[in-house]
Amino acid sequence: MTEVSRNRKILGILAMSLIWGTTWLVIKIGLEGMPPFLGVSIRFLLAGTILLLISVIKNRELSISIELLKISALIGILLFTVSYSAIYWAEQYISSGLASVLFATMPLFVALFAGIFLKNENLSPLRLLGMIIGISGIILIFLESIGSDEGLSSKGLIVMTLSPISAALSIVITKKHIHSFNPLVLNGTSMLIGGFSTLLIHFYFSSSSPVVWDLTSVSALLYLSIFGSAVAFGIYYWMLQHTQVITVSLVAFISPVIAVFLGAALLSESLSRLQLIGSVFVLGGVVLSEVVNYRKNQAL
Repeated sequence: MTEVSRNRKILGILAMSLIWGTTWLVIKIGLEGMPPFLGVSIRFLLAGTILLLISVIKNRELSISIELLKISALIGILLFTVSYSAIYWAEQYISSGLASVLFATMPLFVALFAGIFLKNENLSPLRLLGMIIGISGIILIFLESIGSDEGLSSKGLIVMTLSPISAALSIVITKKHIHSFNPLVLNGTSMLIGGFSTLLIHFYFSSSSPVVWDLTSVSALLYLSIFGSAVAFGIYYWMLQHTQVITVSLVAFISPVIAVFLGAALLSESLSRLQLIGSVFVLGGVVLSEVVNYRKNQAL
């Protein structure tokens, strides 16, 4: 494997953090003109097509086996259908900043699933403490909506919590199989399967929902497809090949800070005091969990 410079790794982390930190806001804006399931579907059908075209141009062939299709279907449905559909649906009722903070719990669930399904990925006591702190933060965020009249907001929080769990399981599966297939083909095929599955969901549940093809919704869709998916996930898979998973996971607690700031600056979103405290707990739990993993890897 070719050695990659530290500066290129840092640039990769910054690029992913900036792109994924902005996608939460762009999703919120795009939802004003497009139903959530249709938005997810078109985003990943377009992004997946771009990645497969790049693979064909780069390798002059497209090798897709039955085994690749099986793994791609599992990743595509978990990550691009379930996880992203939950994000899009939930952002109709909760702020983009709060959605990003809830998704930041993903590394905690990754640690849990990795300890169960992967060898040499034990859940240490300190990582368990990090998970407890992070989940406590989620409970604090939920407390304000419990017993209130904001039923849709409560449902939005519940659905949004499903997203990092589903995404975490897909990442563990990806980590287990990433060296068995061409990353571009695996990623692109997963996106196409996830996009097509979500399109079926759209036609079943909300085919009659109005769609506004104005400059705002089209621009949001193109940004999410090209930069938020094809480019960002391309960098993500490249980083997984050339550096430790702990380094890549830094994005999990950098991008929510960007998302909260942009939501406040451009959409006048805000977190209540209780939600803010809960957000600090969530990010603190993630940081504790990943610092423990970093020290463990440094000692090896």
